[in-house]
Amino acid sequence: MTITAPSNYSSINKPVIFHIEKDTPEIIDIFIEGYIKQMNGMSIDINVADYYRQWFNFIPLTEGSYTGHESGRTATAFISTGNSTSNGITLLQSIDTVNINGFLTGQKKQYAKQEEILEITALSDTAYQIIISPDNTGAIVAANAEFVSGYGVLAFNALPDKFYAIMKINDNIVDIVEYENINYPCGYRLAWINRYGAIDSYYFQHCIEESLTVTKDKIYSADGYTVTAIKGERKLTVSTKKITQQSAQILSDILTSQRLFIYDNGYKEVDLITNSVKIYDADTLINFQFSIQPKQRVI
Repeated sequence: MTITAPSNYSSINKPVIFHIEKDTPEIIDIFIEGYIKQMNGMSIDINVADYYRQWFNFIPLTEGSYTGHESGRTATAFISTGNSTSNGITLLQSIDTVNINGFLTGQKKQYAKQEEILEITALSDTAYQIIISPDNTGAIVAANAEFVSGYGVLAFNALPDKFYAIMKINDNIVDIVEYENINYPCGYRLAWINRYGAIDSYYFQHCIEESLTVTKDKIYSADGYTVTAIKGERKLTVSTKKITQQSAQILSDILTSQRLFIYDNGYKEVDLITNSVKIYDADTLINFQFSIQPKQRVI
């Protein structure tokens, strides 16, 4: 019997196909993450993506360094029979092609506010280092972490001035993201799962409005109106400054992201109310507005 596994760093959002070829025609049991599937032919293709979705637990991290497994950002998929076990395959939650040996973000310049918790994620097939430094050569280290290989996350406090996230392999810089410190009195950082299966974030420098809508259920009796239930719904609308088309394309991931958070003395999950944004305008730069509300409980 032979078991052929797919490529490593496969996406949980796409088919993850294991192929099995048998030498004899007897029915065998295949074990996938606690499930049993019977195979009664001589060959079979099995998509295991759905069996591993429950592994993913995306929540922005506190300060420190983490591997993908420790932070719930990756899963290792394999299948087994009575006497054979496949190689383990690392799964991400990406919806796009993932570049190995680089940061998992489309943003090469980000905004930051001092003392906010940020995080940067990298993926490599060899040992690497992530450095947070005021120096874009990586010579002056403010925070750093070593990773053996694979998916690694460094969460850190934003510095008071311009600084850089640098990824090094064998002391060579392979990727870099610039952070520009901002000090606006109003604004919020939103964080979301990006198309590469990592947490991305952006500081929205303008707070457009915060509103509260109250709904009251009333009944009318001989004594007049009586309120039987009150429901209050808060909504916050934030906006970017004028941004380029490239930045707009990156931020549009917020619309399709499976999880969205706001930073307010720690990350809190929220629901997105906005359903569409304009990505390109031939006549001018554009700005994004997003309306969010506290996470609604699903019943």
